[in-house]
Amino acid sequence: MKIKGFEIIEWTDILYPKTMISDEKSRGGCFIAVPVFGTPPETGLWQKTNLPKHGLVRLLRNGTHRELGGKDTVTVTEQREFMADDQFPWTHMVSSTIIYNAEQCAFAHSLCISRGVSVNDEGPMPLSFGLHPYLATHGEPFEVKFGNTVIADESTDYTAVQMKCSMLGLTLETVRGTVEITPRGYDQWVIWTDDPTKYVCIEPIRGRLDSLVLPQNEQVEAYCGIRYTPK
Repeated sequence: MKIKGFEIIEWTDILYPKTMISDEKSRGGCFIAVPVFGTPPETGLWQKTNLPKHGLVRLLRNGTHRELGGKDTVTVTEQREFMADDQFPWTHMVSSTIIYNAEQCAFAHSLCISRGVSVNDEGPMPLSFGLHPYLATHGEPFEVKFGNTVIADESTDYTAVQMKCSMLGLTLETVRGTVEITPRGYDQWVIWTDDPTKYVCIEPIRGRLDSLVLPQNEQVEAYCGIRYTPK
């Protein structure tokens, strides 16, 4: 597994490797979307923001490069404070931890977004966030399942696939193996792709259903486990 800052850029052939498709856009890897998932709403507190799609964390270019492997479980934490500015007038801290086990072909990701007390902040902070993995499909048939129910495959209209999270999680089944995704602290799934021959994104998110706001001196946490079992 290769990591740069907050982002996984490569994980064998399980993730589609990160690829820049233009100066501003990329596909592949696995990134976190904070402090907004998707396009910022144009209502409520969001009207005070001027954020790019999926927020600020994914745009960082100066993260530490790490390559994880071996027999031992490895833990990596990345943390950064974002100061209030014209794009987002709330100071907040983002902390991301990955616990990776190469032998088990699995990792656990925990995310914490927190705020201190600042006289320069605007008060309650609007927030949505999510984990955005690009799972490789290798041009082969696949099924996204909730339990035994198929909810998406390579022929699905991916503009419409959203559902509430549950404790059960979702699985991606391909001819090569199964990816299990188990979230905690998220409340919605988004399943998306613009090229099903290369990847499908199974994304646990929070904040779009419940109009989440984060007061000063509080924090919100979420967890997601991803495990691959080859056939």
